Amino acid sequence: MKKALLVLLFLAAGCALLDQQPVVNLTGVDPTVRSLLHPNQRQAAFEEIVSWQKYHGEKEYEERVWGSVGHVVACPQPSSPPMFAIFSGPKGKTENGFSLVTAKGEFVNFFHAANSLHPPDACFDINGDGVVEIVTSWSCGGSSNQWSCELLAVIPVTPEQTPSLAVAYNRGGREGLWQWCLGHPTESGVRPIHLRKRINAGWETVASWTWSPRDAAYLGPTGRETNEFLALTRELEWSELKAFSENGIAEQSSAPYRSQPRDARLQTDGERVIFTKKSQLTF
Repeated sequence: MKKALLVLLFLAAGCALLDQQPVVNLTGVDPTVRSLLHPNQRQAAFEEIVSWQKYHGEKEYEERVWGSVGHVVACPQPSSPPMFAIFSGPKGKTENGFSLVTAKGEFVNFFHAANSLHPPDACFDINGDGVVEIVTSWSCGGSSNQWSCELLAVIPVTPEQTPSLAVAYNRGGREGLWQWCLGHPTESGVRPIHLRKRINAGWETVASWTWSPRDAAYLGPTGRETNEFLALTRELEWSELKAFSENGIAEQSSAPYRSQPRDARLQTDGERVIFTKKSQLTF
């Protein structure tokens, strides 16, 4: 019996290494929140958590039950119990909307209220730092269409949600001119991020950013050289987005980036949102 148990532990450890994902420690997680990990209990658990209406930090919008809970991604934290990303949507449709919940059952409103993912958005640890990131983009602009651009952001799923990377691009919000995607993983499993622009009948990679474990930051161009985009390793202020959209690079902005070679290798992963694959984090 002991020998069989050791074999099972060995196999489990091997799977964890292959997945390159940390084992989720559920110590300190509220019992109702923990029920989110069980397929036959998660819908009732989520509805109960919504009824609590507890929020971590400022409440920017009210969390509701939008439909059936499809799956849950456990999001390990550096020094506290995990958070959970709960994906749901109308019955019979793709579960693109999501809510973030702490181990205590407190909602954390997502960055800029952009709480819906669509291809090529992603929700997994893309840079190997042990924290799940949400990579997404959306349009932003002033009232009466005075100015507009698109914003790409890499947001760690933590209560602070401090962006690891924020890129303003597509000044004027023209459709079909710009796109972004995740590149092929490196030997360490890190996925670079590529920004592409339509040139004639094809797409050209105009900028790439790669995570540096040593610097704990994304390295790549700021956009100052071409004035076509603005990239920072922090949140872009509304004034900066407006200045970029109207005039190009905001002069008061700065970014600790280093130039990196462009990488034309791309991976689209099909027309779907990318979640952690073969992972112990997705339930």
